[in-house]
Amino acid sequence: MKLLTLFIACLALASSQAGGAEDIARLVAARTAIERVYHSHRTGTKVSFEAAAPASAIEQMVSADLKKEAVLARTYGTHVTADLIRAEQQRIETTTRAPDVLAEIKAALGGDSALFAAAFVRPIVAERLLRARFQHDAALHAAPSSAADAVCARLLEQQPKGIDAQLSVLRECRSGEVHLSVRWLYGAEAPATVRPQVITAGHAEHAGSASASYSNEATAELAQTLGSAAAGAKAEEDKLRFCDLPDDLRQVLRTHLHKPGDVSPVVDSPSAFQVFVARECGTEFLTAAVVTFPKRSYDEWLAQQPN
Repeated sequence: MKLLTLFIACLALASSQAGGAEDIARLVAARTAIERVYHSHRTGTKVSFEAAAPASAIEQMVSADLKKEAVLARTYGTHVTADLIRAEQQRIETTTRAPDVLAEIKAALGGDSALFAAAFVRPIVAERLLRARFQHDAALHAAPSSAADAVCARLLEQQPKGIDAQLSVLRECRSGEVHLSVRWLYGAEAPATVRPQVITAGHAEHAGSASASYSNEATAELAQTLGSAAAGAKAEEDKLRFCDLPDDLRQVLRTHLHKPGDVSPVVDSPSAFQVFVARECGTEFLTAAVVTFPKRSYDEWLAQQPN
């Protein structure tokens, strides 16, 4: 009963804001058809679709999609418009790596373009917009942002005293996750050019530089890279490649880390704020200390939002 009440409330909100939404039953049926296509392409599965995706699970998926759009409108005043849906549909159709699966999904929805837009495209747009607003919500992430700015400032203050003094600052850091030595190997496969960074205000600036704002796609690998470095007993032994870093991050490191003691601006990534300090800048490698201040968890924050 509570789930049905949530469905009705979310549907009413979506209908009033988006100019009409599909009936709940039709949305659930459409999502069932979509998930059935995905299930048929999963290799090695021996579980029936009904067992893998019971009706209650499908209903919860639809409920979650509608909640995200409601939170997006209520918290940030942002609405999923017809133009955004059309643009996203065009992007999907022109960039998909599985055109056959996409065609199957459209066929499973009876070739109904409006249903495809409502059940398949619209949730993608809502999720992307909500996640972007959350990731760049200065009020939500004020604490880790301020902590990163403060450490960056202290590292710059200690720069004249040498790298040992800067490392002492990091060792004393209690609110961030510190990796004192992460080494990236240069290689012939590294691209010669990188995309320009996008400058944004709100973080500590020095030497005429400012922090950079990074897209979700450009920074998705950063946490994995640092995690890989932490996994080994000695980060220097990890075979991390500089060319595997996101383009924008490579741009920051190349621009600001030239000699031991150089400090990067605060890097604002989707999941954290980071500051890098150069330790060794060789012709074949870059070794840096990294301090990371995690942002609030998107999933935990979303779960705390009222339905």
